[in-house]
Amino acid sequence: AFSEEVRIVRDHYGIPHIFADTDEGAAYGLGYAQAED
Repeated sequence: AFSEEVRIVRDHYGIPHIFADTDEGAAYGLGYAQAED
């Protein structure tokens, strides 16, 4: 199970900015943001 904290913040243009402690967390956040779009 994935247990890292990942934060996705969208700016006023809707561009996602992904904050994570590891590359794996950033990749997970990227996939999540793409799925939202």
